[in-house]
Amino acid sequence: MWYSAWYTVNAPTSPQNLWTDWSIPYVPRVLGQFRVYDSGETAVIDEHIQMLTSAGVDFIILDLTNHIGTGFILQRAQAICSRIVQWNSTHPTKMLKYAVAIGATQWSGDPADIETEAGNTWSWFVQTYGINNYFHWAGKPLLVANDQGVRAKWNGLTPKPNSDNFTFKWWNGTVTSNSIPVAEYGNYVGWAFTSGALPSSEAMMVLPGWNNMKGASPIDRYLGGVEGGFYQAKGWNIVLANNPKLVVINSFNEYAENTAIAPAKTDNLANTAGTNKWSAPDIYWNLTQHFIAQYRSLPTDAINNNPMHIVAGNYGVNGSIYYSNGSSVCSIPFIELYQAMGSPAFIPLYAVPTLPNSGGCNYPPGYFRVGTVIYYSNGSQYCHMNSIPQNWTQFPALPSNMPFNGDC
Repeated sequence: MWYSAWYTVNAPTSPQNLWTDWSIPYVPRVLGQFRVYDSGETAVIDEHIQMLTSAGVDFIILDLTNHIGTGFILQRAQAICSRIVQWNSTHPTKMLKYAVAIGATQWSGDPADIETEAGNTWSWFVQTYGINNYFHWAGKPLLVANDQGVRAKWNGLTPKPNSDNFTFKWWNGTVTSNSIPVAEYGNYVGWAFTSGALPSSEAMMVLPGWNNMKGASPIDRYLGGVEGGFYQAKGWNIVLANNPKLVVINSFNEYAENTAIAPAKTDNLANTAGTNKWSAPDIYWNLTQHFIAQYRSLPTDAINNNPMHIVAGNYGVNGSIYYSNGSSVCSIPFIELYQAMGSPAFIPLYAVPTLPNSGGCNYPPGYFRVGTVIYYSNGSQYCHMNSIPQNWTQFPALPSNMPFNGDC
């Protein structure tokens, strides 16, 4: 869960009140009241820790992407870590861990900044607050770094002893299904996934909506007229089908870019795409708890820890579309058949489901023509027409898996 640590209220130094400085219209609910808060408030930190752990969140990603050494943010991030250490010491079976996200490279373009900030993270967060409180992935502490044209350069940077202490995941300002290779989907866990969650067995990210208020095309929280529709249809539904090892949510409280799910009043929002008013302060927090519980209920196995969770519906895999009834799967081999089925929405998967494969899907009921010959399908078998109907659909091939019943 991405977590913002930069909020200030009545601070002795600038920014004294980041809520007003950044014109943030949300009014969070903290400690039983709707009010703004300082990210360093101990009671608020403790409440957030309790909320997150009760919801089943394992770790937060502290957003230090605007330079890890920015004093007022660093101070508050370390206050949060201190309270997490205290919580974990008294809740050994309900621990919350933290990781750090860095991003100086988004301005400098210098891959050496990743190495420098990795050293800062190791000193200021891993060593200072204990390696057992820092979230690990693939056997090392996790560090989320900015990749905006610098990752390839960083790969070639040697030596990089600070970076070698960490497992890396990456973030970009905008991530789409076409902006990174399919094989890399599981290595990106932030920021604005405008295509929705990207299918992977490794790691996936979900977000409820987004508007950075800087001219980028926003992500509307509504989809198909449904509040929270993007979060569900373009996020959690894809996650639940793919059942990845790691799920990252953007975000708990990033109100400035409108990705927050923590309870808040939204009366002052513009109610436009990406800055949608909420029907209730808890709506996205309740949705988040619901989907985390669903994710945690999915089966796992000792081999890959994440078998797919396939229910009846349509699925897309690398440009191909399949239909599953929940127990088997068939392919929709060409676009004309997909259109004849009503061009149904589909959930992207990282691989073809490991279910019995019946080959090509049955053609839907109706008349169809292949070449110059017309046939009729009742949905389970097809026959040859001796008369010419008024309307038919042109298909490039006969069904591969339907019984032929001769003349109709």
